[in-house]
Amino acid sequence: MPAVFPFDAAQDLVTQGVQQHLANASVSLMAGGPTVGALYDSEAPQGSPFQDVATAARHMLSLCIVGLGDVAEGDEVIVATRQWPTGQRCRITTPVEPDAGGWAAFEVVPVA
Repeated sequence: MPAVFPFDAAQDLVTQGVQQHLANASVSLMAGGPTVGALYDSEAPQGSPFQDVATAARHMLSLCIVGLGDVAEGDEVIVATRQWPTGQRCRITTPVEPDAGGWAAFEVVPVA
């Protein structure tokens, strides 16, 4: 039987609270499985000489990937936000490296 540490339960509660109260997006894997709350942000690229006429927004997600299964760069996910209320297929374009609490921040690009 694995050891249960009191801190683990507290950390799980904090993670659930963040996902429930601060999430402005939901993410699910293309292969199915659970849908989880995520923090979504987008911004225009900095330093582009054509920023005033042609921009490609950067789309960033931050979420707890514990229980989502294997999530890696190159995978496709479905992201639902205010911008994409019915969900948008996106490809993960940066490495997915979770911290000690299971949270990972990465970029995605919409897939046509």
